[in-house]
Amino acid sequence: MYTEKREDAVPKEFAHPKTLKPVEKPKRKDGQLTLRDAIKEALMEEMARDDRVVVYGEDVADYGGAFKVTKGLLETFGRDVC
Repeated sequence: MYTEKREDAVPKEFAHPKTLKPVEKPKRKDGQLTLRDAIKEALMEEMARDDRVVVYGEDVADYGGAFKVTKGLLETFGRDVC
């Protein structure tokens, strides 16, 4: 999906979506992350900030994706967004 529209603030009705469990923080070693964990952290942060963010793709929900980037999203945010 693509849009030319940009919003700097999340509209109030979409801010702070409910989660099924706390959003996990990735493990850092000396303040650094793997690329996989950086992508996962960005997904988690945006999904926790804006209820309009959803993830589409093969194997992203139950399986967690081929590289496990989306592992834990289903348990944290529920099936409606994964």
